Amino acid sequence: MENDILFSIAGALGRITIVKKDILPANTNQALAILRLSNVNYSLPSYIGYCLKSQHIFDQINKFKAGVAQLNLSLEQMRELQIPLPPPFKQQGIVYQLDALSAETKKLKANYQKKLADMDEMKKSILQKAFSGELTEVQ
Repeated sequence: MENDILFSIAGALGRITIVKKDILPANTNQALAILRLSNVNYSLPSYIGYCLKSQHIFDQINKFKAGVAQLNLSLEQMRELQIPLPPPFKQQGIVYQLDALSAETKKLKANYQKKLADMDEMKKSILQKAFSGELTEVQ
């Protein structure tokens, strides 16, 4: 359903996504827990999503996880996760701030990637000039 939260409980534990209308209908498998909020007016899916990505939840998961080759959580363990639930207006404020930080982080990451690419091009250019003798000192 729209606004369900999918949470990976096998392998790469803790990856989440919020189901949007444009991907429905969709299929899942046993590697995912479907978190369906009973009252989306009180529990904002985006807030719960951020909580599920938090260090607070990660610490709880580390206490639960089992398995050697592939880590797993049970649905019962998922039910035991403790998520702080402030009033909706505070949830919205938190989501707004985290969305803004996320957008800024993406922007900084793109800027950083561009600078790395520019530096790589500069390195290639300098090496090309060095190998062609353009960087030797003229006397």
